Amino acid sequence: MVIPMIYIMVKNISQFKPTQELGIQLKKEILFHCEKRFGSVESVALLSIATVLDPRFKKIYFKDPLALSKTLKYISDEIKQNQDQSDSDTITGMETSRN
Repeated sequence: MVIPMIYIMVKNISQFKPTQELGIQLKKEILFHCEKRFGSVESVALLSIATVLDPRFKKIYFKDPLALSKTLKYISDEIKQNQDQSDSDTITGMETSRN
């Protein structure tokens, strides 16, 4: 949920149109610090996996296609590995029950 919250926050701040110089400067500073602190949040494996697997968010809020691609590959590899392990356990169980 962190990635969508940051995405929406930055999007809303970017769309805001301040009229005074102080507001313009504040918007600029907030966006600068958001990028500085949260710019690489999509590269945090646990956060990106949680976002992709959450049916409310899926792939919608990713700005970095490379981070999304790595996350999808990681999830796919984990599923395949788990499936292979499950298949080998099933085969081993069948051979044991025959003896």
